[in-house]
Amino acid sequence: MDTRQPFDSTPDHVAFGVEFNQDETIFAVGTEDGFRLYESATGKLVLAKDLEGSVKFASVLSSSRYVALIGGGPAPAYSPNKFVLWESETGTEPFKIEYNMIPIRACLTDSYYCTVFESGVVLYELDAHAHNNTAERRVGIYETAPNCFGLCQLGSRKLVMPGRSKGQIQIVDLATKAISILPAHESPIRMFTMNREESILATAGEKGTLIKLWSTEQEAFLMQFRRGLEQAQIFSIAFSPSGDQMAVTSDKSTIHVFEMPWREQSAGDEVSYRPDSHAGKRLSYPYGGGNVRDIPSPLSSSPGGAYGGSPPTPGKHAGSPSSATKVKFSTSSSEREPTEFLGPGTVQGWPEMPPKHQRTASRWSYATPGGVTDSSTDTDTPPRRQAQKYGNLGSLPLAPRFLKDTYSTMSCKFEMGNEPTRRRQGSKDKERAGGQDETASVTTVRTATTFSRQKENPWWPQGRPPKGKIAWIDDESLVVVSAGRDARWEKFVLGIDHNGQRGIERRGWKQYLEDEGVD
Repeated sequence: MDTRQPFDSTPDHVAFGVEFNQDETIFAVGTEDGFRLYESATGKLVLAKDLEGSVKFASVLSSSRYVALIGGGPAPAYSPNKFVLWESETGTEPFKIEYNMIPIRACLTDSYYCTVFESGVVLYELDAHAHNNTAERRVGIYETAPNCFGLCQLGSRKLVMPGRSKGQIQIVDLATKAISILPAHESPIRMFTMNREESILATAGEKGTLIKLWSTEQEAFLMQFRRGLEQAQIFSIAFSPSGDQMAVTSDKSTIHVFEMPWREQSAGDEVSYRPDSHAGKRLSYPYGGGNVRDIPSPLSSSPGGAYGGSPPTPGKHAGSPSSATKVKFSTSSSEREPTEFLGPGTVQGWPEMPPKHQRTASRWSYATPGGVTDSSTDTDTPPRRQAQKYGNLGSLPLAPRFLKDTYSTMSCKFEMGNEPTRRRQGSKDKERAGGQDETASVTTVRTATTFSRQKENPWWPQGRPPKGKIAWIDDESLVVVSAGRDARWEKFVLGIDHNGQRGIERRGWKQYLEDEGVD
């Protein structure tokens, strides 16, 4: 009698990557048989396209008319070195570009798109008529430090990417094509994002302990938050729609929410904090009172930017990208559905899910409080806890910096799932070394002299699929989406607990590839 179990010929569903559109209403997922589009607010499937092959990257425009695709995975639907623009109205592929090296990802807006490589970014203008898009519409080629994660953000006014040197950030003004350089971190850049007004940039280094805020208009350092004391890999950073809050996820399987210092600012009030130049030098202002000046919220749209008047301009302008070098190309021709959740004041149990993180006794989960709560008598407004974790210890003379740093005001666990990793021996050491093997090929975007050394891999460099990507639905709710075989969508809400303090709680989850979960 043969008791051996037969092989399961049914392929596992795999999400190779997750990408939100510009307004974060839809996220696209590359799968083993094509791509899928989901509604961010509900996690419901919007479109499933079978391409009879795997797609490692998919990104959709806000209008959902165009979808950018890059082939990859076990049986690529397209050559891995090809960028494809797929049109949803006709179901055709009116525009393709074949490169001499493998792109990692792409970014799309209504006016521009860019393809991201391990050593550079290529920017193009995007025409509303797909057939008019050609390689000749290239705007510029921007070289970067080794960028194995494909870090890049394309907004309506700014393009942000890693700089040429470790720890630097490049900001391209799309109107003037001028480039500004921010020496943001000593370690390699791990994650960054802009707020919706593109006036504030949040950055994180490879250590993952600090999140720094910068003014993109004045190229000045504003302030920093501390995620924790232990090193962690930052998965995602996202500002709320109003820009008053910022959420961060990491490989600690924790989502932290930071409140901006201007959150409690009422109309006409000003927040006082000390802006630094990005080089770390204290700025001097001719307004009296030494080098400290009261300034309005950096979200201000008044003339002169956040600082008003004659703002400081400490940024280093590197000029426009070089047009002397060439790249060889070959070309060929909703409104959100609301999700019903119980209100913050209603007692609700956690949804049942694989118990990696069990339900805790407290309904809300916080970062460790150490400050004093405000004794406000307004019952409608929760007392605001001090974000300084160690309270008055930070005011002691010669106190270490971590005692003075601002920590998250609330935190909560998110589910990373159970993923089989394919980590190669020594890959972590190679990544931490800053990609020394790739440093010599920084011009591969231009010359493609090392194309044979480019290893196509649908996973992230650590052998782990993308996890913990954040999108805010509104100022009081957000979702966290992860890829891989255990691909999950989770929804979190911010509210007030029974003690009158603000907190964050998970309210729904699902394995979106299988459409299983609890709302």
